[in-house]
This record gives sequence, structure tokens and C-alpha cells, in this order.
Amino acid sequence: MGARAPCRAPGEQALDIGSGTGSETQALAAAVAPTGAATGLEPHPGLRAVAEQRAAEAGSPARFLDGDALALPLPDAGLDVVWCERVLQHLADPARAVAEIARVLRPGGRVALLDTDWATFVLHPAAPEIRPRWRPSPRPPPPPRTPDAAWRAGWPKRA
Repeated sequence: MGARAPCRAPGEQALDIGSGTGSETQALAAAVAPTGAATGLEPHPGLRAVAEQRAAEAGSPARFLDGDALALPLPDAGLDVVWCERVLQHLADPARAVAEIARVLRPGGRVALLDTDWATFVLHPAAPEIRPRWRPSPRPPPPPRTPDAAWRAGWPKRA
């Protein structure tokens, strides 16, 4: 994470939604140490177990919870930072997840939301060896939703 860390000072409370094996959660924990806390939220028990093992082996204070981005198991306005990377694209209701992020953030809290809007995906020019085998999906792409999810959740649009 390094320079892209949204944490500003030790003592902050951070959440990594969809933490997987916990590498970003550990980086958040290091950024808020020694008085802050970083929690990784991961619904998959196997990934969560790997994250816990890796954090323990690294001596990281990062902790991990079972949970769902659509119903964060955290109190209102308790976090300074939320990191959510490549999660919304997998959700049936990304706007609900964004609303949950807004709910758990303190006033002035920060979000690092990194995702893909597959409706804008373009493969051009396709490599000659790929072109004969590549066929666009017969289904229309889903409507763009990643940026709109934040706006529908009531976040202001900024230039």
C-alpha cells in the first residue's frame, strides 16, 4: 500500500473490506500503529484463516472478522478509514455497500474505493493471436454502476 495509504496518523481506526489474505489490512495496521487498529472483513473462512496466520507470522496487530460488505458488523461513525478494493464488482447491490461504508465512517473519514466498471471495458487492439478466438459476450454489458453507487448513496459529486 505504501504511499497510497489513506491513513494519516497513528491512532486511527481502519477497515479493509474484502481483505482476502490480509496484505492490505497489515499495511493499514502498520500505518495506524501503535495506538490505532486495522480490521479486515472477509466472508470466506479459508481466506480469513490465511490472513490470520500471515498476520500472526508477521507480528502484525491486524485482526480479521467474518462479515459482508452489504451489512458491515460495525457501529455507526466509528472508523477513520475504509479501504475497499475490487469488491463492488462482485456485489448484486454495490450501492448498499457504499451506503454501509458511509454509515461506519466518522465525519471527515476517508475511503479508498478501487474497483472496475466492466461496462466500460475495451480490448483494442486485440493481439493478432487472440483476435480469432475472442468473441464479445452475446449479453449486453451490465450498466455502469461503480461511480454511481456512491452518488446514489448520497455522497456529493466532486470535480
